[in-house]
Amino acid sequence: MTFDAKENDFKNAKIAGSNTQIDFERLETSKKELLIKKDELSVTLKEINKAIKNKDSLMGTAKKKELISLELQKAKVQLEQLDFDFIEENPNAQLSAYLLFSYRHHLPLDSAELFFNKLTERVHAGTFGKLASEHIQTVKSSRVGSMAPLFSLVASDGRKVKLEDFREKK
Repeated sequence: MTFDAKENDFKNAKIAGSNTQIDFERLETSKKELLIKKDELSVTLKEINKAIKNKDSLMGTAKKKELISLELQKAKVQLEQLDFDFIEENPNAQLSAYLLFSYRHHLPLDSAELFFNKLTERVHAGTFGKLASEHIQTVKSSRVGSMAPLFSLVASDGRKVKLEDFREKK
């Protein structure tokens, strides 16, 4: 790794060469063409929406909008697949845990667990490994029919009330 800073100017210092940065740049390079395509499709879709809003030349616009939207969705799915492939192929990379955590609201629990369990212990112990693990445990414990996690609160009268005090009561 390198640290580049001017004297007394740490605010603008640059740190480069970490494994995570190298992994990220490699992943972004593999996505470059798709990202360009996605950006172009997004611009086209905005132009179509603007034309529809302004009621400019609507002939065939709805069909064109539908086709562009489908292409845009396809590009997004391909980009996600590149991320998932990265996670699968790089179980020892901190970036894998970061990507997994960033998809936490979009991945089914079983898929998240499958990816997570393939990550190495070193990655599990990292910041995003811990966050991904916590998210998986939270989702598992909040499933309908699962036992709620134990907790306690202070009631309005000041006494401590624990969830376990209410177990087996109906």
